[in-house]
Amino acid sequence: STQRAAPAKSTSASSAAAVRHNILPLKKINNVSVLLKNFKMSPKQVKEELLRLLCEGTCAMSEDQVDNLILQFPTEEERKELLGYTGAVSELYEGEQLMMELALIPNLDQKATVFKLMRDFEPKILVSPQ
Repeated sequence: STQRAAPAKSTSASSAAAVRHNILPLKKINNVSVLLKNFKMSPKQVKEELLRLLCEGTCAMSEDQVDNLILQFPTEEERKELLGYTGAVSELYEGEQLMMELALIPNLDQKATVFKLMRDFEPKILVSPQ
Protein backbone atom coordinates (compact mmCIF):
# COMPACT_ATOMS: atom_id res chain seq x y z
CA SER A 1 0.00 0.00 0.00
CA THR A 2 1.13 3.55 -0.75
CA GLN A 3 1.27 6.07 2.07
CA ARG A 4 0.34 9.67 1.33
CA ALA A 5 2.33 12.52 2.82
CA ALA A 6 0.74 13.97 5.91
CA PRO A 7 -0.81 17.45 5.74
CA ALA A 8 1.49 20.41 6.38
CA LYS A 9 0.36 20.62 10.02
CA SER A 10 1.80 17.18 10.77
CA THR A 11 5.08 16.96 12.62
CA SER A 12 6.11 13.66 11.04
CA ALA A 13 9.65 13.53 9.65
CA SER A 14 8.47 12.72 6.12
CA SER A 15 6.36 15.85 5.80
CA ALA A 16 8.76 18.14 7.68
CA ALA A 17 11.28 17.99 4.82
CA ALA A 18 8.68 19.38 2.41
CA VAL A 19 7.45 22.15 4.71
CA ARG A 20 9.12 25.54 4.44
CA HIS A 21 8.39 28.43 6.73
CA ASN A 22 9.00 32.03 5.88
CA ILE A 23 9.55 34.84 8.31
CA LEU A 24 10.66 37.46 5.80
CA PRO A 25 8.76 38.65 2.71
CA LEU A 26 9.12 36.22 -0.21
CA LYS A 27 10.65 38.93 -2.44
CA LYS A 28 13.50 39.41 0.05
CA ILE A 29 13.92 35.63 0.41
CA ASN A 30 14.15 35.26 -3.37
CA ASN A 31 16.68 38.10 -3.71
CA VAL A 32 18.88 36.60 -0.98
CA SER A 33 18.53 33.10 -2.44
CA VAL A 34 19.76 34.33 -5.84
CA LEU A 35 22.66 36.07 -4.13
CA LEU A 36 23.48 32.91 -2.18
CA LYS A 37 23.56 30.81 -5.36
CA ASN A 38 26.13 33.23 -6.82
CA PHE A 39 28.37 32.68 -3.80
CA LYS A 40 28.35 28.88 -4.24
CA MET A 41 28.61 28.60 -0.44
CA SER A 42 26.30 27.53 2.34
CA PRO A 43 24.70 30.21 4.53
CA LYS A 44 27.13 29.32 7.32
CA GLN A 45 30.14 29.60 4.96
CA VAL A 46 28.97 33.03 3.78
CA LYS A 47 28.73 34.15 7.41
CA GLU A 48 32.23 32.82 8.15
CA GLU A 49 33.66 34.59 5.08
CA LEU A 50 31.94 37.82 6.03
CA LEU A 51 33.32 37.63 9.56
CA ARG A 52 36.78 36.92 8.13
CA LEU A 53 36.45 39.98 5.92
CA LEU A 54 35.32 42.21 8.79
CA CYS A 55 38.08 40.96 11.11
CA GLU A 56 41.00 40.31 8.74
CA GLY A 57 40.09 42.39 5.68
CA THR A 58 40.18 39.45 3.28
CA CYS A 59 37.75 36.77 2.12
CA ALA A 60 36.77 34.51 -0.77
CA MET A 61 34.00 36.86 -1.95
CA SER A 62 34.50 39.54 -4.59
CA GLU A 63 33.99 43.21 -3.76
CA ASP A 64 30.73 43.20 -5.77
CA GLN A 65 29.47 40.14 -3.91
CA VAL A 66 30.23 41.80 -0.57
CA ASP A 67 28.49 45.01 -1.63
CA ASN A 68 25.43 43.07 -2.81
CA LEU A 69 25.37 41.11 0.43
CA ILE A 70 25.53 44.31 2.49
CA LEU A 71 22.52 45.64 0.56
CA GLN A 72 20.56 42.58 1.66
CA PHE A 73 21.47 42.68 5.36
CA PRO A 74 18.43 42.17 7.56
CA THR A 75 16.82 45.36 8.81
CA GLU A 76 16.44 45.80 12.57
CA GLU A 77 12.80 44.69 12.30
CA GLU A 78 13.74 41.63 10.21
CA ARG A 79 16.53 40.83 12.67
CA LYS A 80 14.06 40.83 15.57
CA GLU A 81 11.68 38.58 13.63
CA LEU A 82 14.48 36.17 12.72
CA LEU A 83 15.86 36.02 16.26
CA GLY A 84 12.34 35.45 17.59
CA TYR A 85 11.88 32.37 15.39
CA THR A 86 11.74 29.24 17.54
CA GLY A 87 11.42 26.56 14.86
CA ALA A 88 14.13 24.55 13.19
CA VAL A 89 16.39 26.72 11.03
CA SER A 90 16.52 23.88 8.50
CA GLU A 91 12.80 24.45 7.85
CA LEU A 92 13.48 27.99 6.61
CA TYR A 93 14.19 28.80 2.98
CA GLU A 94 17.91 28.86 2.23
CA GLY A 95 17.88 32.65 1.78
CA GLU A 96 16.33 33.00 5.23
CA GLN A 97 18.91 30.65 6.68
CA LEU A 98 21.54 33.12 5.47
CA MET A 99 19.60 36.03 6.97
CA MET A 100 19.40 34.08 10.25
CA GLU A 101 23.19 33.60 10.21
CA LEU A 102 23.67 37.33 9.57
CA ALA A 103 21.15 38.28 12.27
CA LEU A 104 23.35 36.45 14.79
CA ILE A 105 26.30 38.80 14.15
CA PRO A 106 26.22 41.61 16.73
CA ASN A 107 26.42 45.17 15.32
CA LEU A 108 26.60 43.88 11.75
CA ASP A 109 25.51 47.12 10.11
CA GLN A 110 28.03 49.18 12.06
CA LYS A 111 30.84 46.75 11.29
CA ALA A 112 29.99 46.78 7.58
CA THR A 113 29.86 50.58 7.54
CA VAL A 114 33.31 50.80 9.14
CA PHE A 115 34.65 48.22 6.69
CA LYS A 116 33.26 50.11 3.68
CA LEU A 117 34.65 53.43 4.92
CA MET A 118 38.08 51.90 5.46
CA ARG A 119 37.99 50.18 2.07
CA ASP A 120 36.91 53.32 0.24
CA PHE A 121 39.20 55.64 2.19
CA GLU A 122 42.41 53.57 2.14
CA PRO A 123 43.16 53.87 -1.61
CA LYS A 124 42.74 57.66 -1.38
CA ILE A 125 45.38 57.82 1.35
CA LEU A 126 47.85 55.82 -0.73
CA VAL A 127 47.52 58.04 -3.82
CA SER A 128 47.29 61.45 -2.19
CA PRO A 129 50.28 63.73 -2.89
CA GLN A 130 52.68 64.47 -0.05
